[in-house]
Amino acid sequence: MPTLIAPLCAIIALAALLPACQRPANPAAPPPSPATPAAITTPSDTADLAAYCHSLRNSSDPFFGTQQRQRLLAELDNPAYDTHSWRIGITRELARDHLRFGETAAAIRLLSDALAAELNSPTSQAGREADILQDLAIAHLKDGELRNCVSPEGRL
Repeated sequence: MPTLIAPLCAIIALAALLPACQRPANPAAPPPSPATPAAITTPSDTADLAAYCHSLRNSSDPFFGTQQRQRLLAELDNPAYDTHSWRIGITRELARDHLRFGETAAAIRLLSDALAAELNSPTSQAGREADILQDLAIAHLKDGELRNCVSPEGRL
């Protein structure tokens, strides 16, 4: 996990300086609003961003932190409830975590494995299969967005 933090912080720091996609500007587009934030240009801005990266790195917040992946991986290795449905649920959560970081290939692999496990399980349920298929469809859509630069910031 530490290998993901440095690139993430670097991406956050550079995001304000780089254009989102290499598309021609629309001459008919209105000028940016005066409320649009300026690019990071001062050492103070960089220090603020570095402090934010530190807080983000050390957070286990399910929306902004990065430590929830460690919790999910530990749960898969040593599940609180060693049942098929519990493992599928944790795998789906882990896949969503990968999607939050734009790691679509890992999410697709996890969800494909979960779908195969669900289809081969004697306790398979149509509703659970449908949930996995929905997550897998979202992962493939996100992969297409990232490949086509529709949502370069990586939001779902």
